Formats: sequence, C-alpha cells, structure tokens
Amino acid sequence: MPDLTIALASNLAAARDFADATDRLGGVWTTPRAPGKWSPAQLLEHVVQTHVAGGKIIKGMPVGLPNVPRVLRPLLRRFGLRGILRSGEFGRPSRTFPPFEPRNPPATPAEGRERLLEAVRQFEADVRSVTPIGDFDFTHPVFGKLAVSDYVRFQEIHTRHHMRQLPSPPG
Repeated sequence: MPDLTIALASNLAAARDFADATDRLGGVWTTPRAPGKWSPAQLLEHVVQTHVAGGKIIKGMPVGLPNVPRVLRPLLRRFGLRGILRSGEFGRPSRTFPPFEPRNPPATPAEGRERLLEAVRQFEADVRSVTPIGDFDFTHPVFGKLAVSDYVRFQEIHTRHHMRQLPSPPG
C-alpha cells in the first residue's frame, strides 16, 4: 500500500504528463487514433470522468457502476486490481463502464488541460475530505474493501495507460 500523500502526488504528476503530451498534438486532437477508437480529446475526457466518478465513489456516492455481488468483489480485487497495482499495467483493452464514457470532450488541448487538472484537484479534495488523518479503507462498488491509497494508485496507472494511447506529435 503506497503512502497516500505520495500516491496523490504521483496521480497529479501523471495528469500533468498526460496534459503535456496532449499540448503537442495540434490538429489530431479530435481525430480517432484508429476506426472505432477514441480521439485524444475523448481519451482525456475519459480520464476526467474517471477522476470525477472516483471522488464520488470514495465519498460513498453512487455513480452508476454495476452492482457487483459482494461475493465476487474479493475475486475481482485479487485477480484484477492487485495485478494492475503490482505490475503498473492494465491487461487487454476492455470496454469502459457507462459513467466513464467521454460525453463532452474538450474542444482544445488547453481546455482539456484545464479540465483534467481541475478534475484531479477535485479528486484529491474528495480524498482529503474523507481521509483527514491518513489512509483508510472504503468499499468500492466493483472491488469491495480497498485502501484509498491503492485506489489513487489505480487512477495514476489508468491515466498513464491512456497516455500511452496518444498518437505521436506531428512533425
């Protein structure tokens, strides 16, 4: 379990790295990277949505995730989440849950940077509002009992995963 302060700083660094990478994309900002795939603007908006929903999840608010039976949550945590946290990598691509779909992608990389960094700041504020004296466990609707620091690390890994999907800058 990483230290919560370190996890939050690493998550913010990942968001800044993502925003920096999108600043150099120019005209490909709204171009899907392949047929049926998301554009850089949509990738960024997806990362924004996961942070917005993540803050609500930590605060115990519903976000529209499936109601995974409690008996399955430890299995998903052990065989899904723990592997991601250990390796720092997501496995095969999969469909996202509807609450994380990019609904209104930002028109420009500058607007995207602002939205992403604000979502990460709000996520940190949400985390800090429920963890005033350090880390604690909460109940995630898919993974079950989970340390907040592990969930923050998961967010960082997720952001870096999608950053690798950005196209190379033109030129």
